[in-house]
Amino acid sequence: MAQRPPDLDEAGRPVAERPPDLDDQGQVETAGSGSKLLAGLGLTAAGAVALGLRQPDLAKKTLDAVLAARYIPMLSGFASPKSLAGNVGAAIASSAERGSMKPLKELLSTQTAKEFIQQLRTPTARGTTEVAQRAGRYNPFGRVMGAGDVATQHALERAGLTAAEAAEQTLQSPLPAEIAKPLSGTLGRVFVPFQRTPWNQFIQTFKATGEHPAIAAASGAAGAVSGATSENPVTPGLISPLAGRHSGTFLLGAIAGRSLAGGPDPERVGLGISPTSDTSLSDPILNPARPFLRPSARSVLKYLGLIEE
Repeated sequence: MAQRPPDLDEAGRPVAERPPDLDDQGQVETAGSGSKLLAGLGLTAAGAVALGLRQPDLAKKTLDAVLAARYIPMLSGFASPKSLAGNVGAAIASSAERGSMKPLKELLSTQTAKEFIQQLRTPTARGTTEVAQRAGRYNPFGRVMGAGDVATQHALERAGLTAAEAAEQTLQSPLPAEIAKPLSGTLGRVFVPFQRTPWNQFIQTFKATGEHPAIAAASGAAGAVSGATSENPVTPGLISPLAGRHSGTFLLGAIAGRSLAGGPDPERVGLGISPTSDTSLSDPILNPARPFLRPSARSVLKYLGLIEE
C-alpha cells in the first residue's frame, strides 16, 4: 500500500520537521501557554470592566495601585544608575556650555549630598520631577531617582541657572500641553510609563545641537567611538547619560559608529534612549505586563554575566 506523502508547509518542508516557533525571548511557544495567557488577560480585562462599571472610584484606585507597583520591577534594573549618571551629565553639560566649572562643583558639594539624603528620607519636593511624582512610598528605585533629580536641579540653580534651565539640563521640563494632555489619561499612563524624560531627550537633542553645535559634535563623536568599540550593544546606552542633554546625539553617534564598524546588533544601541535600556519605548504598548513577568533587574544580571537567558 503506497504511503501518503507528508504534509508540507509554505516553505516546502514536512510539517513535522519545521522548527518550533519562538517568542521574543527565544523560548518555544506552545498553544497551551498562549491560550492560558490570552484567557488570563481576558478574565482580567473583563473583571476590570465590571469593576469599573459598578465601582468606578474603586477601579481607579486599583489601577493607580497597580501602575505604581509596576514601577518597582520596571525601575529595578539600569534605570537608577542611568538616572544618577544623568545627574552628573547635567552638571558636565552645563559646565561645558557655560565654560565654567561651577555647575559641576555645586553638584559635588556637601550641600547637594545633604539634600540628596534628605530627599531620600523625606521627599518633600515630590512632584518636582516625573519619577518623584510616581515613585510611591514603597519604591526605593524611584526615591533614589527623584532625590537625585531634585538635588541636581537645585545644585544647578545655585550655580546660576534658572529653574527652567536646570529642568532642561536634567531632562525634566514640563511637556507641551498638546503632548502632556493625552499622556496624562489612563491609557497614557498604562502604555507610556516613561513620558517626560524620553520626550525631553528628543526635544533637547535638537535644541542643544542648535545652541551648542561644537559640544553636540563632540558628543556624537564620543558616541561613535563607544558604539564601534563596545563589546555589548547595551554599553553605549549606559554611558550616554553622562552627556547630559546631548545624550541623544551621543546615541545617534553610537548607532552610526557600530553600524560602520560592522558591530553586531546596532539596533539594540537605540534602546539606550529608554530609561531602562532593556526595552524599547513601544514595549509597554505591546507588553504592558512585562515588568511583573520579567523585572528589569534580570537585564543587569545578564549584562554582568551572572545569568543566561
